[in-house]
Amino acid sequence: MAHRRVAADAKAPPMAYRGCAEIVARNFAVGLNHVHFTRSRSPAKHEWLIEAAVGHQYMTCTMRDTDELIDLRGGQF
Repeated sequence: MAHRRVAADAKAPPMAYRGCAEIVARNFAVGLNHVHFTRSRSPAKHEWLIEAAVGHQYMTCTMRDTDELIDLRGGQF
């Protein structure tokens, strides 16, 4: 039986969320309180795919466990 690297209901670390929120807020020219997180998953060790929304517009951040940005794309994952 294969073991999961990360539990199915795991959440990204707070630093990754904060880094993504700052970038998305800056991109949409809104405050941090307007950024909402809809989903997150870990495609690799120490890497997180975080989906953020501002209104009905989405951005997907690929972040390290720290607040380092790897990739930023518009839309949902």
